[in-house]
Amino acid sequence: MSSFSVQALQEKLSRLTPSQDSIETLSLWIIHHQVYASTSVTIWLESLRSADADHRLTLFYLANDILQNGRRRGAGVFVDAFKGPLKDAVIFVSGQKIQSSVERMLRIWRDRKVYESAYLKELLQSIDSKKAEKPQVPSVGDDFKLTLVDDAVMEFRKFEGEMKIKSAFFSNMRIDVSNTSSLALLKDKSAGGRFLEEFEETSLRLQDFCTCLGVEVSERANIATMLKECKTYHAVKLAELQALAQKCRNILSDTCSLKEKLEVRKKELDRAQHTSTSDPAAREDINDIGDMEIDADNEDMTAAEKNKSAVLPHLTSRPVQPVQPVGPPST
Repeated sequence: MSSFSVQALQEKLSRLTPSQDSIETLSLWIIHHQVYASTSVTIWLESLRSADADHRLTLFYLANDILQNGRRRGAGVFVDAFKGPLKDAVIFVSGQKIQSSVERMLRIWRDRKVYESAYLKELLQSIDSKKAEKPQVPSVGDDFKLTLVDDAVMEFRKFEGEMKIKSAFFSNMRIDVSNTSSLALLKDKSAGGRFLEEFEETSLRLQDFCTCLGVEVSERANIATMLKECKTYHAVKLAELQALAQKCRNILSDTCSLKEKLEVRKKELDRAQHTSTSDPAAREDINDIGDMEIDADNEDMTAAEKNKSAVLPHLTSRPVQPVQPVGPPST
């Protein structure tokens, strides 16, 4: 028997069919790897969430086989492994066409004491009271555009470069405007004048830098908001693509099924045509039908001739009136 892996189990679950042989084969494979019971049930639930209604019912049949055969084979660990995920799984059948089948399965488990009656009653109530949960897809504004995010990030990078240049000026300035000890170094009036000029220039630069810091904080908040919207946007698009992919898979499955049915029907028609052309009795029947059609045509022609002969004597039995000559009136 092949070794266990998450990918292998996912592939087996996706290829699972409702046939008893397919379900029992995969059930035995999972029971054989009962040491991975928790992982197997987790992957089973993930597959059930993304499956359509028919495949969900097949996955429930698989769970039923694992639980009942597992107990017989000493793999009771699956009873505990399925207990939690089943509460989430039954939500996905509420209101679906498979609901009655799953409810019947739960009642069988109650009769065979697979689970406690109270737990199964809770599952049945969950099916009746809840509808299948659909993932909540966040929404974004209609005016959201990815190009706006790109432009905002590019502009912020330029602004960030300017802030680095301004910050470098303060690390290299000759006086410290935040410390009054620099005043003790002044020797004369001219030195005081130069100090005043540098102090005023540095103060203006410092005010401009503080203003730019406020702008940077605001821009960073805007960028963070836009990135959150961008993440939401991609989540919406991903959900739409996943839904479209599922529809395409369903269409492909229906198309393949229809193709198989058409191929079977074509073979039946070819077989019937071959039988009709190769069977002498069938050919005689065809000839008889042709003869009957010819006889019918002859009968129609004979009837037409009889009608013609019946009409002609009637026409010829009438006396022929002489034609009077036309001339000038007598005087």
